[in-house]
Amino acid sequence: MFSEFGIQQNIYPNFVQTAASKMMLTTEVAQALEQLEVILAHSQGDELVEQLTKEIEVFLELGEYLQLSELIAIAQTTLASLKASPQVAQTLGRLALTGLRAAYEENLKSDRTHSSTYPLKLTTSKLLVWANGCTVFILNSDSVQETLIPEADQIIDSRQKRFLHWREKIIPTYQLSELISYTNPLLETTSRQDATLICESKNQPEPMLVISKGQQTLALEPQIESLITEPELVIKSLGVDIELPSYICGCTLWKERLFQVIDVNTLLSQVINHTAKLDNLAGKAIFSKAVADNKKITSAMTQAKEATILVVDDSKSVRHLISLTLQKAGYKIVQAQDGKEAIAKLQQNPNIQLVICDIEMPNMNGFEFLSHRLQNPLLAKIPVVMLSTCNTNKHRQLAMQLGATNYFTKPYIEQEFLAALKVIVR
Repeated sequence: MFSEFGIQQNIYPNFVQTAASKMMLTTEVAQALEQLEVILAHSQGDELVEQLTKEIEVFLELGEYLQLSELIAIAQTTLASLKASPQVAQTLGRLALTGLRAAYEENLKSDRTHSSTYPLKLTTSKLLVWANGCTVFILNSDSVQETLIPEADQIIDSRQKRFLHWREKIIPTYQLSELISYTNPLLETTSRQDATLICESKNQPEPMLVISKGQQTLALEPQIESLITEPELVIKSLGVDIELPSYICGCTLWKERLFQVIDVNTLLSQVINHTAKLDNLAGKAIFSKAVADNKKITSAMTQAKEATILVVDDSKSVRHLISLTLQKAGYKIVQAQDGKEAIAKLQQNPNIQLVICDIEMPNMNGFEFLSHRLQNPLLAKIPVVMLSTCNTNKHRQLAMQLGATNYFTKPYIEQEFLAALKVIVR
């Protein structure tokens, strides 16, 4: 069963089994209980016996993997009874459901070793969430002032420190991986498996996040391998008997793999606050010479202009996620929070070559934006790709009738999304 999580069993078996087992208890067992309820409510006769048998076999497998004797005993007794007396399947199923639920809840109570708040169901609507190696990072999107791929003359290197020239300020930059003091043993396992992907991603331009932490402003190189657009993450205790840094939230399952979860805001507060002021002073001291040197270098370079894309969504975190995806692919980004602001941005930025637009927004929604755009011959020439949680044919057809070039639903598959944009923006 370890292969379901993408983890090798022979490396750190106790750590892996503890974390993966506890995740399975809160997710797989809970889902199996829900499915058993559905079967008992909607199935009858021979169909009930067949489906009930299959579902109880699932509980038997889970019980054996999790080493929960209660689940094993209930499942074995129920299977034997179903075979002997299939005519009372409904009654047997109800008895099994009651016993399995009681065993599940009892194990949850005894499983709160590190925190009584586990498991956590984390809503990601106001977060940026991404993966690198075997770690998932979460960051409050309200702390992000801007996402950008800096120009060469914005980066200042001095004495093994890097600074970013941003909005007339000199702010320190940090690589996220250099700030993490704790190495999860799971990281060593999967990072080797993903070595090829990491090497390939280094050839692409890397975005930076400009972040405000109290009175301090800094730039973070997040080193993103995959952006996560799931609306919710379930976070469980890592289940290790060592003291972990407070920025480690626990672990989660994503794409059938186990990931450590790190709260970037907490990490930055702990690691950076005592050095940020010194870094800012150092940045000011070296600014004049470094900027002059960088300008001499960049003046001799001819850089191709990237396509500019307007991202329209009332959710700040969604705008950041889409912007990061596009910036890694080499696009320049302009953002708007609704259709009304999008019209203004289009009029102010004649270089915009594509619009990515949500539907459900205040002031002017996506459909209203499409209609208004058609009234202006210049704006009507700019292709629009809709990106929305509305996944019905009715919404899709209306968008296409109003002139949308393509229609995607959230969460989107990054590779397919970028491939479709590449066809539009040539």
